[in-house]
Amino acid sequence: MISTLSHLNFRDLGGLPLAGGHRVKHRVLYRGPGPARLDDTHRDTLRALGIRLVCDLRSEPERQDGMHDCVEAQLLRLDLANDFADEASRAFGLLKERPDADGAKDAMRAIYAAMPAALRAHWPVLLEALYDGRVPVLVHCTAGKDRTGVLLALLLLFLGAREDAVLDDYLLSAYEGAAPHGYRRESSSPIAQLLAAAPDPGVIAALKGVDASYLATALDVVHREWRSVDDYFASMDVGPAQRARLLEVLAERA
Repeated sequence: MISTLSHLNFRDLGGLPLAGGHRVKHRVLYRGPGPARLDDTHRDTLRALGIRLVCDLRSEPERQDGMHDCVEAQLLRLDLANDFADEASRAFGLLKERPDADGAKDAMRAIYAAMPAALRAHWPVLLEALYDGRVPVLVHCTAGKDRTGVLLALLLLFLGAREDAVLDDYLLSAYEGAAPHGYRRESSSPIAQLLAAAPDPGVIAALKGVDASYLATALDVVHREWRSVDDYFASMDVGPAQRARLLEVLAERA
């Protein structure tokens, strides 16, 4: 059913293996981009999935591009970017000093490094909805790769996924088609205005793409600051009992 959406970086995480002989259930956990690229056929497909919870990680300005209003679902507006705005500003300041592909990758790694801490304020509301069985759930940002990627990586690792399986899923999110407006070469785009010039194609590729080192940076921060993903969640009073509740909702025996 969702094949019509797959080229938009939309997918079902069902089947991803977890520890203890479990796997993620099919048709309960979806990830994808924002609604700006959806046409009527895409919206019909999305509506047919019966999604009950939408976790929107975009900022308020990004939401001007539309909402997933084709589904009747509880909407969680978790403005993650606002919580690492200072770090993002510093990262793009460094890119301005070194406006090449390596500078762009360094900027992306700096942004990823800030995400685990930024997410801490948002986990309680999302987890509470999942404990209540509000599935199927769609997690999305604008491109569906960075904020979505880090949140789902941490959730899947907490549920018992292997890090290599999580990385493999993350790397499927290479952004196809035109870059989001913020990362385009035309003079009106925010990145062109920041650099005061049309950005190098290598910069665009680094910003709109995925790279194993980006996600590795976020996970390295978790291990450095909290020792492990389990300890990261434990610092928010989320432990084995809560994991068991999540597994009941999101997982099944393989």
